[in-house]
Amino acid sequence: MALLLVATGDGKGKTTSALGCALRAAGHGMRVLVVQFLKGGIESGEQRLLSRHGRDLGIGILTLGGGFVRKVDEAARRRTTEWLETAGKAIDDARPEFCVLDELCVALNMGLCDRESAEALIDAALAYGHVMVTGRGAPEWLTARADTVTVIEDVRHPFREGAGARPGVEF
Repeated sequence: MALLLVATGDGKGKTTSALGCALRAAGHGMRVLVVQFLKGGIESGEQRLLSRHGRDLGIGILTLGGGFVRKVDEAARRRTTEWLETAGKAIDDARPEFCVLDELCVALNMGLCDRESAEALIDAALAYGHVMVTGRGAPEWLTARADTVTVIEDVRHPFREGAGARPGVEF
């Protein structure tokens, strides 16, 4: 039985947790696909590593978007619809036994995609294996449906003292 996992909350580490699970799955010989929504403005360490070595590790990565969306309008919603279609095709092509849908919760919260589209993507991925969805503010319908829900809490972070994002830690 394929499991639906959710990593949410206001703390740092949701994507990191999902990538750890992806590595674990790949270590067991599973086909893995990481789909990142609303990322790409800054190339992260995981994007660099997986673009260079992902094939050898058995992990595909698809980064959709040029970073965080500042304005939600019809153009942004159309782009997100295109991203969802691209992600669905990638899932059907890769047939991942473990799939990460990184920041899908954020796209939902911002109104960039609707519940039906998100559920269709999740269901498509679940048809092949386990799925982990990340992002702040997971909707109640998603946490109610999930087999595992992890809430990552922000207790302390240097951002609050004005520290910037650091390579290898925040991206």
